Order: sequence, then C-alpha cells, then structure tokens
Amino acid sequence: MDMATLIVTFGGVVVAAVAALAAIVQARAAHVSRIAAEDARNESSIARDEAVRLSQEANAAFVRQAEAQEEGNRLTKAALPRKAPKIELRRVADSKWMATNAGDLPAAAAQIIGVSGIIQPEDDEPRPLDIGDSLYFHVLKTLRSGPPRIRIRLEWSDEDGEKTTSESQITLP
Repeated sequence: MDMATLIVTFGGVVVAAVAALAAIVQARAAHVSRIAAEDARNESSIARDEAVRLSQEANAAFVRQAEAQEEGNRLTKAALPRKAPKIELRRVADSKWMATNAGDLPAAAAQIIGVSGIIQPEDDEPRPLDIGDSLYFHVLKTLRSGPPRIRIRLEWSDEDGEKTTSESQITLP
C-alpha cells in the first residue's frame, strides 16, 4: 500500500469519525428537544386543566353572585313599604265629611261604617275607590257624649295580585 492510499484512507476514517460524532451530537440534541417538547406538552395540559378548573370556579362564583343579587332584590322589595290605599279625612261642610283615597293603589271595595254617633254614609254598599276618589258621609250631632267614630273597610290587590283587607277605626274631631 502506498502512502497516498494510506493518507486517503486515514482521511476517510477521520471524516467518518467526525460525521459519526456529529450524528451522535445531533441525536442527543434531538432527544433533549423531544424531552423538552414532552415537558412543554405536559405543562400545557396542566395549564389547560387549571384553566378549566378556574373557569368552573368563576362560573360557580357567578351563579352564587346572581343568587345573592336575587336574594338582595327580594329583601329590598320586602323592606319597601307596600303600596296601599290611604284614606285622608276632611270636613267639607258642617256635618258632611269626605274620605279620599290618597294612597298608591285603588281600592276594589271601600265602605264607611258608623261605630258611635249617628253616621250616614252616602253609599250604603262597598264600592270601588280609585286614587283621588272620595266617599262622603254625614255626622249628625246628638246629645250623646264623646266624639263620633267611624270604621273604614278597604279591600285591594297589590302589584303581585295579593288581596288585602284592612279596617281602620277613626275618631272624628
């Protein structure tokens, strides 16, 4: 074998060794990259699961907030004064009185009933009493002592359709 063949063969072996070393380095880098990709995929899966869990917690908190808001609205509505007819009395003549609905709702039925003294309502039967509408009655003077008293009976339905009846006894001046 001559020297030139030996040098070319040795050069081929060195080139092959360098190529093998480069392949080993690249294989190692590919293995490290594959492990890093698997770690990133696992971390991504963990982050996705955490995002789903946080989203579920946020939805549950939203539902609790909506329920609390509904309860707050119910309590606020319950705390507000209920709308109702309200009667204001006023003397319009010596013996004639007027009972006016100055409330928030019309009365389905309103009636004035004498309790003491001689009371003569102009309407003997209950009748509807719209807001601003009035019932009239007369108070006749008697020799009996004490101021006359009347009873006013009202029936109405509120905004929720709940029917209510109230009676108020009033002593006239």
